[in-house]
Amino acid sequence: MTAQRPTMKAHNIRAALRGKRKITSRMTYREFRAACPKLASFDGGLLTMGRFAAQSQWERHPDDGDELLHKLDGKIEVTVLPA
Repeated sequence: MTAQRPTMKAHNIRAALRGKRKITSRMTYREFRAACPKLASFDGGLLTMGRFAAQSQWERHPDDGDELLHKLDGKIEVTVLPA
């Protein structure tokens, strides 16, 4: 059996975020997940997006996780904390 290749698909970012709240530090985890629409899944991972209004306590990843940040507007400050 051969591995199925992911299909590339264009997404309208503004439409995907329409009606979604900006992410704040006061959100519950459930609210955070609702604010980050899933655009695609691939190789055991997900492609999601969100708009941050403040630093979020939920922005954490396991040691073997990868993340790609793509800033479209405004400023971003990234802090990496070693394990």
